[in-house]
Amino acid sequence: MATCRVCSATLTDNPAEINGSYGESRSGITLLESQVSKAIGESLCTYHWMQVLEGNDNTAVANAPQSHNVASHSDTTGTGAELNTLTENSMADALHRHSELSASDGTPDQSLIVAADGHITFVGKAHADATPIGLDVLRSAVVGINLDVGQNITVDGTVDGVDIAARDHAESHTVVSHSDTTATGANLNTLVGGGETALHSHASDMPADFANLSDAQKTFIMVYGI
Repeated sequence: MATCRVCSATLTDNPAEINGSYGESRSGITLLESQVSKAIGESLCTYHWMQVLEGNDNTAVANAPQSHNVASHSDTTGTGAELNTLTENSMADALHRHSELSASDGTPDQSLIVAADGHITFVGKAHADATPIGLDVLRSAVVGINLDVGQNITVDGTVDGVDIAARDHAESHTVVSHSDTTATGANLNTLVGGGETALHSHASDMPADFANLSDAQKTFIMVYGI
């Protein structure tokens, strides 16, 4: 049970338990506790609480709570203003630093770690579907130099205006499937196969009646261009 910090009497809330009289030294007896002093965190019998209110008891008055500031404590150089900054959701960069952050539920501890050289490590947390989530970027992000990706990149939108997920050039397709030609793959094979083809012709500077000339005449024209 609590005791009066002035007279050392045992304190009680039950008047029937009182034994002995009030005074300056009442160790070993039981006195009624002041409920008002109890409400403010004090331990005083009703007698000494009244002495505090009236200012007649030097011991009680000297030990009664007095208005004072945080800086007046001998074990800190902090101030009340600094404590307010630390407890009112203000920016406290000038008061202290954090080199790591933990998840809101404590798991994992050290979700984000900043090393002395500025290197940042994100530690993933396994969700219910066992998919680890390390970093969710909810707004725009700018990478100043390089972005090294150890595994896959999944893109819901476009990359430089190209819908990566929808485009079909990563899949097997035919020449004729292109919108700017009616040629086929077989046509292309014929054109590059080194054989004769009727798919196209080449213009010639030969005389119009070249086919009617003799072989000797044809050879002469082809050699000398006459």
